Amino acid sequence: MNGRNRFSFSESADESAASLVGEILRSAQNGICASHGFFSYPLGKLDIRVGEYPYPVATDGTSLFADEENLVSLFSRGEDVSLLLLHPLLHCLFLHPFREAEDREIFSLAADVCVFCATDEMGFPYGDYREKEKRKAVYKAIIDRYDVMNDRSAEKYLSLLEEGERKALASLFTLCDHSLWKKTGEKKKEAGKEVCDGEEFWMRIALQTFSALGGEEGTLKELLSVCAGKRMNYLTFLRRFLKRKERKGLSADEFDLNYYVFGLSLYGNLPLIENTETKDDKRAEDLVVAIDTSGSTKGKPVRVFLEETRSVVEQTGAEEFGSGLRIIQCDDRVRSDTTVRTRRQFDGLMESFTLVGGGGTDFRPVFDLLEKEARAGKRIRGLVYFTDGVGVFPKRVPPFPTAFVLFGKQKDRIAVPKFAYKLSLE
Repeated sequence: MNGRNRFSFSESADESAASLVGEILRSAQNGICASHGFFSYPLGKLDIRVGEYPYPVATDGTSLFADEENLVSLFSRGEDVSLLLLHPLLHCLFLHPFREAEDREIFSLAADVCVFCATDEMGFPYGDYREKEKRKAVYKAIIDRYDVMNDRSAEKYLSLLEEGERKALASLFTLCDHSLWKKTGEKKKEAGKEVCDGEEFWMRIALQTFSALGGEEGTLKELLSVCAGKRMNYLTFLRRFLKRKERKGLSADEFDLNYYVFGLSLYGNLPLIENTETKDDKRAEDLVVAIDTSGSTKGKPVRVFLEETRSVVEQTGAEEFGSGLRIIQCDDRVRSDTTVRTRRQFDGLMESFTLVGGGGTDFRPVFDLLEKEARAGKRIRGLVYFTDGVGVFPKRVPPFPTAFVLFGKQKDRIAVPKFAYKLSLE
């Protein structure tokens, strides 16, 4: 672990016990980051306080509070303490401590269901096999009914159950204490506006974590998209989506060849100045924007979406190396395919821009076209699909990053493929 975490102990804590607990926590952090590296950043931002508490672990949205005796007891029995860190951390990333709810008890259980759905999928152990299977049955029931797993859908599902059924489920999902979370309406005024302590901070951390995810953590990505994707500005998301990565390779401009060769001749296999192993990949590659032109897509939102996308492509310096913006219109088949490489070309396109199509929605034709081109050697910077999300999604993982930008009344219920990012626009 990177040592950025702050472990603070109560004044009455024994020095040797504090040292042991510190090692336990560092070991748990290292274990989490070794298997899921994208948690390194949020874990490094977590303020951890150890002492005598009436609960094993809790968070108030600012700090994590862990009971020292419970940590040592779990460690001495050889049990994994990773979830004692990860569970409350995910509550913070999902912004649960800051949510208002009509029924705090139901929402509290719904929040735990969401967190366990993510940690169970990632393989973090909790309870025996039978308990895990019971939790999986709950996840399936929620997804079957609402098509998506998030705190809203879990809350709706749990509200349909009898009180006794909810109490039985609570024994499967309860790990941390929620008494420090914000109560309904408990906000404070600052500079004439309402704010919640820690919420903006964790929204930024959620965005960082969301951006670092690969294509494997489907449930975690879906849950983070609610707080990171829905709440963040589209321009911010697109800048991160388009961030250029370095490509492994030799960079002849980065070192002095004379000293390099001299070192090899003098020492055999030891150059005096090692060559740089990475360099910016400046080969031309287009950002592909696909527009769902089914009947639910309207003209004005599309034009605004394209204008904002073009502005970000310009800001990322794409034109320096010949990249362009490729605009594909598709309903149940590809209707139009146009590439613009300059602001003048884009302005000309917008002057006469019209939507083509209006049939049913099938996302697969765009993916089939781009995959075929990628296999032929064409470089694709990424695909951003603007849609209401009601259509047929592809099942194969494409060889390029993909994001679905959703709008419309059903956007929060849409579950995109696990390989894709999801951003909901108001």
